[in-house]
Amino acid sequence: MWGLLATAQRGTAQPGYYPPNYSGATWTGHLAASDDPTGQITLRHVSSRGEEIFTGILLPDVGIRGKEGALRPSQIALGTRLVAYYIANAKDFNLSPFRNFMAFGFQSSQGTMTPPTNPFNLIFLLEILPDDGQTFTGTVTAVSEASRELSLQDDEGSRGFTGTLIEGYRVKRKDGSFVKLPLSVIPTGTRISVYYVEEERKVEGRKVRTNRIFRIRFLTDQRD
Repeated sequence: MWGLLATAQRGTAQPGYYPPNYSGATWTGHLAASDDPTGQITLRHVSSRGEEIFTGILLPDVGIRGKEGALRPSQIALGTRLVAYYIANAKDFNLSPFRNFMAFGFQSSQGTMTPPTNPFNLIFLLEILPDDGQTFTGTVTAVSEASRELSLQDDEGSRGFTGTLIEGYRVKRKDGSFVKLPLSVIPTGTRISVYYVEEERKVEGRKVRTNRIFRIRFLTDQRD
């Protein structure tokens, strides 16, 4: 029996209705990039051991399974934790007869998509998962573009936090394009929540513990 390994980036799916050629492969990570026209989805998994990247193509006309039904990739915030159900080394979008019984999807929304010329990871289902990792909520007290460090003070003023934003962290513009987030645009006094993992690295021969930030959530001034 398959059981989803929610704590690891690679896992196997629970029993269910799947394409005949599906081996049970899943990949869990945070949304790093998405593109509606091409269907490309990029997930990032960050742990104390480092970072891994997964890229796949979402089956045309299929949405992301959320609490409110199917959503397009562009409607999902970067950093959202997802699990992708996929078929490795696919050559086309043919999952017949499975596709005729999809419970979540969009009719004829991406019917003109053509598959990549090289084998690819075909994602036929994406599900939104609860956030994981440790979090810290507070007000920005300092930023460093050079080191990618971000310092916060909690709402009570009793605890501080310093972490390094993961390299390549990007945000989506209003036109749908992605750009690297420059820390210099985050003014001191901004209230945010950061999601991070603790890492141990060697710096000049010494072991140093650091906090690696993989998601930033901007908050209003209202205290929760």
